Amino acid sequence: KAEKSTVFADGLLIPTGVLPDSNGGCYVAASHQLLYFKDTNGDGKADEKQIVLSSFGTEDTHHNLHTLRWGYDGHIYMNQSI
Repeated sequence: KAEKSTVFADGLLIPTGVLPDSNGGCYVAASHQLLYFKDTNGDGKADEKQIVLSSFGTEDTHHNLHTLRWGYDGHIYMNQSI
């Protein structure tokens, strides 16, 4: 059983995928955006947020960005739509 929990990032619109990186941050698929969050002061909460990519389909939730994975080539692969 966890002794405590911390909300790393909030206010996200339909987050459907999280992909940690080796620099202490993570990429988040959130509706029509790929976001990057990082905790730079060590308090366990993201204080840096970047929009990496945007303008994915917004017609329906089935068009959301999701399923983030690291490829063997070091690139991020993701799915959009069903």
